[in-house]
Amino acid sequence: EMCIRDSMGQLVIGRTWVGYAAFLAWMNPNASSVWHMGLEDMYNQVKYDGIWIDMNEASEFCNGECKLKKRVFSAAVHGTNPHDPKEFDDLPYIPGNSFLQFKSIAFSGYHVVDDPYGDKFYKEYNLHSLWAFHQANATYQFFAKIQKKRPFVMTRANFAGTGRFASKWQGDNHSYWEDMRYSIPGMFNFQLFGVPLIGADICGFGFEVEEELCARWMQLGAFTPFSRNHNAYSKTIHKEPYNWPRVAEAGRNAVRQKYSILRYYYTKLFEVSLHGGTLVKPLFFDYPENTKIYEYRNKVFMIGSAVMVVPVLEPGVEEVTTHLPNQNWFNLFTTEQIYHFDPKAKEGKKITMKAGFDYVNILIKGGNVIPF
Repeated sequence: EMCIRDSMGQLVIGRTWVGYAAFLAWMNPNASSVWHMGLEDMYNQVKYDGIWIDMNEASEFCNGECKLKKRVFSAAVHGTNPHDPKEFDDLPYIPGNSFLQFKSIAFSGYHVVDDPYGDKFYKEYNLHSLWAFHQANATYQFFAKIQKKRPFVMTRANFAGTGRFASKWQGDNHSYWEDMRYSIPGMFNFQLFGVPLIGADICGFGFEVEEELCARWMQLGAFTPFSRNHNAYSKTIHKEPYNWPRVAEAGRNAVRQKYSILRYYYTKLFEVSLHGGTLVKPLFFDYPENTKIYEYRNKVFMIGSAVMVVPVLEPGVEEVTTHLPNQNWFNLFTTEQIYHFDPKAKEGKKITMKAGFDYVNILIKGGNVIPF
């Protein structure tokens, strides 16, 4: 009963990277103990400090349940009739207007729960979005309570509030300029979902990458909360920054800038852990009445309320433009004051800055203390 079963009491089977597998039924109060036993066994073989959880939507390589000739039988779980395979074909709304169980564990399965006050059978269809949440929580508890370590858990799937237990990356993206641009509003979304430590695969996970794109993505990615260069194991060119001198230079310079204000990041993350809220946000969160900045809502981002990141998001450009609200603004790298508060300029001013590969335009709002 620790694993999800179908209406006849048989284990729901999926196919994963390691082969055919059953899936823990997280609503069962003993499921976490089973997971902890597996983590403990692996820890006894390799002393690790963190866990990267993949395919935990939960997904697999069959569409719904894999059809196997040999099955594991037990007593019936819920009724005596097998599941209707068309049960999920005619729902009022299907995200993406596609097959709901595409590459997904079967929604017809049941979590068997010993609940004296309620239903003992909870269908996976109603719990699917919580699967990753409970797995992240259980993994966090393994580090915190059993290993007595500060947890580091990274998850692909999540539910609102998963950020209490885990960081997240934005999944399998592509080495396109468009995907790099989309990573910024993607970060904003997950701040609202309670996952502040978020970032995309820098330089893109799939397909070939251009040198210039990888260099610009290294610059942008250095300042996202979760920062990692990662790509598919395939015949495509490897995307580690050392493969191109310009990419390596851009990456080193950006990471040095990030580390110069790392205490500020930690301070903001600590505040979010206590009070909720956002680590990164669009500029209009702080200036909702300023319509001039809406054009740049997905082109720049704030770290807290004091630091603005202005990345390069287009190929072949040597300058970046943004609209600064009417405050005093300073460039972190050059220390130059690039805008002075003007009592006559209610909505601030549009400015253009040089954008090479030696530094990223990081702007500090006047009146703030940034710990170095």
